[in-house]
Amino acid sequence: MKNFLCLVIALCALTLCPSPTTAQDCTVDPVSIDFGTQVVGTTTVEIVSISAAVTTSILEIGSTDPLDAPFILQNDGCSNTMILPGGSCNFEIAFNPTNINTFIDSINIPSDSAECSLTIDTTGDGVECTQGSDCDDQDLCTTDECVNNVCENTPLDCDDQDLCTTDSCETGSCINEPLDCDDQDLCTTDSCEAGSCINEPLDCDDQDLCTTDSCEAGSCINEPLDCDDQDLCTTDSCLAGSCINEPLDCNDDVACTDDSCVDGNCVNADNCPAGQSCELGTGQCISCTGPEDCNDQDLCTTDTCVDGACVNTPIDCDDQDLCTTDECVDGSCINAPLDCDDQDLCTTDTCVAGNCINEPLDCNDDVACTDDSCVAGQCTNVNNCPEGQICMPDGQCAEQPCELPEDCIDDDPCTVDECIQDSCVNTPIDCDDQDACTIDSCVDGQCVNVPNDCDDQDACTTDSCVDGQCINEPIDCDDQDLCTVDTCVDGQCVNAPLDCEDQNECTADECVEGECINDPAPLNGAECQDATGICDDGECVGTGCDFTIEPDEGTIGTKLKIVGSGFGARKGIVYVGKYKCKVLRWNDDSIGCIFRQQLPAVPQDVKVIPYYNPNYEDPCPIECPEAFTIMVPELYDLIRPTGCPGEIVTIEGKYFGNYKSKFKIYLRTDEKRWKKIKVLGWDMDPYTGESYCRARVPDLEPGEYPFEIRGRNLIGWSNVISGVFVIQPCGDDDDDDVIE
Repeated sequence: MKNFLCLVIALCALTLCPSPTTAQDCTVDPVSIDFGTQVVGTTTVEIVSISAAVTTSILEIGSTDPLDAPFILQNDGCSNTMILPGGSCNFEIAFNPTNINTFIDSINIPSDSAECSLTIDTTGDGVECTQGSDCDDQDLCTTDECVNNVCENTPLDCDDQDLCTTDSCETGSCINEPLDCDDQDLCTTDSCEAGSCINEPLDCDDQDLCTTDSCEAGSCINEPLDCDDQDLCTTDSCLAGSCINEPLDCNDDVACTDDSCVDGNCVNADNCPAGQSCELGTGQCISCTGPEDCNDQDLCTTDTCVDGACVNTPIDCDDQDLCTTDECVDGSCINAPLDCDDQDLCTTDTCVAGNCINEPLDCNDDVACTDDSCVAGQCTNVNNCPEGQICMPDGQCAEQPCELPEDCIDDDPCTVDECIQDSCVNTPIDCDDQDACTIDSCVDGQCVNVPNDCDDQDACTTDSCVDGQCINEPIDCDDQDLCTVDTCVDGQCVNAPLDCEDQNECTADECVEGECINDPAPLNGAECQDATGICDDGECVGTGCDFTIEPDEGTIGTKLKIVGSGFGARKGIVYVGKYKCKVLRWNDDSIGCIFRQQLPAVPQDVKVIPYYNPNYEDPCPIECPEAFTIMVPELYDLIRPTGCPGEIVTIEGKYFGNYKSKFKIYLRTDEKRWKKIKVLGWDMDPYTGESYCRARVPDLEPGEYPFEIRGRNLIGWSNVISGVFVIQPCGDDDDDDVIE
């Protein structure tokens, strides 16, 4: 019924009814849409624009007169929005007929203004398809056919029958991405079988039962089994995985000695009866015949032979003085006084009956009006009377009488000493010169007025003092030439010419009134700056690459800008090497894309393929050989190699990558071990490649640790930086500090 009414309305519009009115406050373009004939099952889209002359709020489009199928309102950027004067908004109306018929409809555009109430009429005819080109759905990933006058758009079959790939279609090409089985563990071998990831642990078994085998950071660690039983009197070893702790053999094969081990040393003690000694050659206990048979090689014993038995008596060095330490050294008695020095000069140090006595030095002068103390071994007795009074021998404070100024000399040359009414007056000398730009003082009775130091250590300022304030005026280096950059360096004016070089050898560069002029002068025959052609009347004529790439090197996550011509208005494909560079924007003369595939770190070809239409001739690829170089990560430095456990350190570098990267850092703690540092995150400027990585300091004892740091992304390993990292003893409050 609605279609019939709309048909009547449309006939009215063609005959008696006026054309759709353009409101005074806003306009719509187009005011009506005739989609013409449209193959059933395909879609055509028209863009509608609303412009406003005054501030206008557009209400819900189609709120009173919505569209019916096969007309569709989509991508509505106008409903419930405000348009400012001179502004506009857009929405789309699509026509997708599902049967053969003539369709007529309309839709209203309400607003808050009575002068902006619009209506758009739509019409279109659904028809049969007759050939495959009638069914083009603009999707390169479908096969478009007309079967029995009905369009069939069959998705392209990209299944490669490999369960270890993710299969998809992009701009008409099948993409079979290998399943990512990387578990981020360098100690596993990662693979895919029948669609399942297999992460086999790295085999670190060295077939030695006497080692403990493990993997750390991709390297096998084979630590010898610890068989140390902490007993110095055993020899420790490992045999077939079992610890062997053999007692140390101290047997001297002498029958008259008892053999044992003490703290790792063999002890062979004489076991002969009293009065006999052990003859090592025979192992027999024998009696002595004279002192020469009893020499025990100890100078601090007296060796005698008594009744056929050796007696080795220690020399008695006791001097009966408890305040000495008595010992025998090389046969001589040493009786050293007991050290009672408490390192305090204000005590008297003595020893009494073996006990140290440290008596404080008596500095009391028995005068009540002095404060008595000892300083560095010297007694001081300081007058504690009020100012202007003296301390009398009886301990009382009294006024100090005077007759002459000489009686009031206070030994301070910077005071004026006077006797006024029998009292001393010591007035400081007035050195104020009334100049706020000097520092006034008295030294040895002379006034010293030192000018304020206003030197800011900057040779490019004129330094002065005004009313007590330092003035540091920059030196004026302006040479009144707009084509120079005026600066001051070490007190000298430098007027450097403005750099107008545009790096294009097909232009003549100069500065005029402060503006750079890059005139495309006819520098014929000169090679272009990017070495892609020859300069011909100010333009580069290509001899190899027909476009430029910026930057010309990078890694995973790098954004490329490709500048040239003939790329077309519709998005095509960009290849770096054998992989696609994901397109972010596409224009006829410039393309932006992001590279995020794993390729060898060598120069790669770059190819631009404009939009491909299967009904027309294949587009001609635009190629540039070895135009983009893939880079591995590059480490610059570990910023400030010191910190506390838990703090964050920063590593600067380039080309870390920011897509599917595997960046790891290790700290070498000894010759055999790497200590893995926890990586908190990293980032990379997608245009310049400048990168940084942050990691947390491991929980190790304070001290100096040699380190080697390396990193990697999917492209490969970085260089190695090394040095010494100092772990400091810090409190828990500093755990979250960042070292920069």
